[in-house]
Amino acid sequence: MANSYNFTQRSASRIDSAVKWVERQKRTSPHGTSRDEVIVPFLFRRFELKEVLTPGQTAEAYMLTWSSSDNDYTVDEDVTFDVSDMADQYRGRGRGDLSSSESSPDYQGSRGWAIKCHDGNRWEIVEMQPAATMISCLASAANTGTSTISVDTVAVMEPIGGLLMASITSVVNRHTWTCDDNAKIEAVWNEATEEWWALQVDCPA
Repeated sequence: MANSYNFTQRSASRIDSAVKWVERQKRTSPHGTSRDEVIVPFLFRRFELKEVLTPGQTAEAYMLTWSSSDNDYTVDEDVTFDVSDMADQYRGRGRGDLSSSESSPDYQGSRGWAIKCHDGNRWEIVEMQPAATMISCLASAANTGTSTISVDTVAVMEPIGGLLMASITSVVNRHTWTCDDNAKIEAVWNEATEEWWALQVDCPA
């Protein structure tokens, strides 16, 4: 008589759960697929953009893997894949786009989660670090009411965790305000024109 193997209670329970899960997938298979087709679980990946992403487009990204020594997610430069913004709402920067210094926090590209869907061979972005929408800065020179104001000392105001997509050296001065050198300025991102517009400027002395 062949020897038999007795599963532990925990193993038997896990096998039972797996079988029941497969049977549920067969019963609830989506329209247009065979009832005998098994739907595999969703696949998720963390990523960091390798290149610029604009809303509704696709960009190349690096896979992020957990490093126990760094106690953080790190870029695996040997693994790249495309991520797609199917929701037309994400704007992201690539690794090294804002700073060429690897020691700078601005060197990092936009990070997020992507999911591989059942109905297409693509990785779709489900969450990503937001782009900055409001900034504070200082006028880098006095302005007499020209169409743009040169600025420096830029800091993100909104949203929390927002990233600058590129270096900002000027903002649109649609109200033709005048200001002194080092005047405090608040500006907002205009998605329609893809420009930073001055929202508030300190009056000249």
